[in-house]
Amino acid sequence: MKPHGLPAYERIKSKKDFENIFKSGNILYSSDDKLKAIFIYNKNSKECGIKIATAVFKKSGSAFWRNRVKRLIKVSYRLNKQILIETCLGKNILLKVVFSLNAINQNNTRIIKLNDIHSAVTDIISKMNNTLYTLTLINTNNPFYNYLIRSHVNKYFIASNFRFYKLVIRKRKIDG
Repeated sequence: MKPHGLPAYERIKSKKDFENIFKSGNILYSSDDKLKAIFIYNKNSKECGIKIATAVFKKSGSAFWRNRVKRLIKVSYRLNKQILIETCLGKNILLKVVFSLNAINQNNTRIIKLNDIHSAVTDIISKMNNTLYTLTLINTNNPFYNYLIRSHVNKYFIASNFRFYKLVIRKRKIDG
């Protein structure tokens, strides 16, 4: 396998997977709001690693422009995927990600280059890596776990996510 390749087993292909990701996935936005990533993860699954896809809506531009954007997203991902692969393999996680456009389209960005997409993809990958690290530290048997995920992951509340978790536990002990 090539170190910067994207083999078939790393791609999301089934309609069922897409529906599952869009229905119950967590959303992360890049700092410049150009891209978003919708992801789900399974801990302790039989297979671990990453599966990705790109989704660009028809209203964002012509077929030529949409295909170019998808190629650029895949290239940027392939160049930076090693960070996520190490996290997923180390924690035995299967991560499924769909990259999508958020604030750019053909009308406001006529000519799109790798530099335009690369920074957004690397930003999302680092945020996703931090999110996976934080969420795998938290005990999933605790009743506050679901509240924590629903209310804070979609807003990228990573740095103080674990602190908030401890604060809620302390407050519960004090209140009784």
